[in-house]
Amino acid sequence: EDRRRIERNLFAGQLLGVTATCALELGVDVGNLDVTLHMGFPGAVSSLWQQAGRAGRAGRDGIAILVCFDTPIDQYFALQPSLLLDRPPERAVLDAFNVHALRGQILCAADESVVGGRHYPGNLDRALFGAESFDDALSDLLQAEQVTGPLSDGAYRKLSYVVHPQRQVNLRMIDPVTFEVVDVSRAPSDGGGGKGSVIDSVGYTRAFYELFEGAIYMHQAKQYLITKLDLLNHKAYARPVRVGYHTSAQNHTEVNLLKKLESSPDGGFSTGCAQVVTRVWGYRKIWLRSNKIFETGLFSLPPLEYETRALFIDIDGEMKEEVERQGFDYLGGLHGINHALLAVTPLFLKCDPGDIETEHVQVQNQRPRPPRVCVYDKRPGGVGASEGLFNALPLVLSQAHSLLSSCPCSSPPSGCPSCLSLPSCSSHNIHLHKPAALLLLQLLLDKCATQISGSGKEGGGEGGEEGEGGGLTPRKEARQRALRQAKGMEEARVRDLAVQKAWVKSFPNYRPEID
Repeated sequence: EDRRRIERNLFAGQLLGVTATCALELGVDVGNLDVTLHMGFPGAVSSLWQQAGRAGRAGRDGIAILVCFDTPIDQYFALQPSLLLDRPPERAVLDAFNVHALRGQILCAADESVVGGRHYPGNLDRALFGAESFDDALSDLLQAEQVTGPLSDGAYRKLSYVVHPQRQVNLRMIDPVTFEVVDVSRAPSDGGGGKGSVIDSVGYTRAFYELFEGAIYMHQAKQYLITKLDLLNHKAYARPVRVGYHTSAQNHTEVNLLKKLESSPDGGFSTGCAQVVTRVWGYRKIWLRSNKIFETGLFSLPPLEYETRALFIDIDGEMKEEVERQGFDYLGGLHGINHALLAVTPLFLKCDPGDIETEHVQVQNQRPRPPRVCVYDKRPGGVGASEGLFNALPLVLSQAHSLLSSCPCSSPPSGCPSCLSLPSCSSHNIHLHKPAALLLLQLLLDKCATQISGSGKEGGGEGGEEGEGGGLTPRKEARQRALRQAKGMEEARVRDLAVQKAWVKSFPNYRPEID
């Protein structure tokens, strides 16, 4: 309701300006704005131009101003503006095998006509959606008793009690479960006798980071204190406050490789299925003015566990020996490469910064870790980002090296916010070493060059997918076989939710609300 009211006032010219997220980037024709002020690079060149296009419409002049922050990608463009202004839009990435996204689309299609079968238009569905993915998603819908079939012609029909499935397809997230944020100080929006009014919704995978009890949640530039997180009913209760600090969650994530789907000739660079286990176990309170931590605390929440796609870069023993021979911090170098890859990903792929993540070195973690660099899709089932990075890996590594080498900082060796420090780092940018990261990146680039010269083409690139006459090469056939063997991976998210619900039952929500 608040969002619609603001839009109406903006269209009517009753507002001089509005502070907004990327919600105004697409689908809104605001014809009388003069200026767009961009607070930091939005993460994609296409997003920047879309946002700038909100001003100067209907034959009017407009101006776009980009304020560069002290983040690696912002400073990279601040030093070389032409690389931003002349840069073409990124490649859009989409994982067509993500059954999480496909399941709802097929159900919506079944609401308009039968799907599958031997007659038009159902006979086109397997070609449009992909045979393997279509069958997997259809099997899930059958088990959920949302479609019935096969009919006489092999088609499937939506069951009559499933009404308006389009309303259940969330355009903002693919999480199967969302938490409602309830403002207890407001009257219920439905006029009933409930407790408070819903002001926002947050995906399950984000809720533990942002809605833990005691968290400061920001909504439309207002601070809210989360007083209670109801895991059983998926609600977070909040009340307005004005405090001089913000909160951040303390967590630890483990990424385990389940199966390689595609790899370079020597196996050192690969992409595949991975299991991600995140435990959110504590919080930090941080002063807004000084950014200093003044309080920490612990709490207990169930683990977030899902399966997704990931990019892995193995670091061999010779590379480690070379780094240590020069007296550099080896683990800090690995951590630095992870940060650099996250920073340059928006230059190659059209994806949200929240769609990808990496491993962050935790000093207190004693679990043996393989010597590797890892970037994974943060959405259950994957969004295609890790595969996109794998296909452009030599260019991605080269851009990461350029980002670090172009930054003038030399002390401390941990780098600076313009090259290595990331606000999203779960270890709070501790244990980073820029010289080691530069050395390792150079060694990896040399390794890529050797493989490219040996194969006559870029390893892991998009070329070589089709053979003579348009047929599939052995590499493409092997990848499709691997994807079929990984069938059912996406269902792990649903099973994990069931496990988490069982875990929650042993911890009833009888705790007093936080003041």
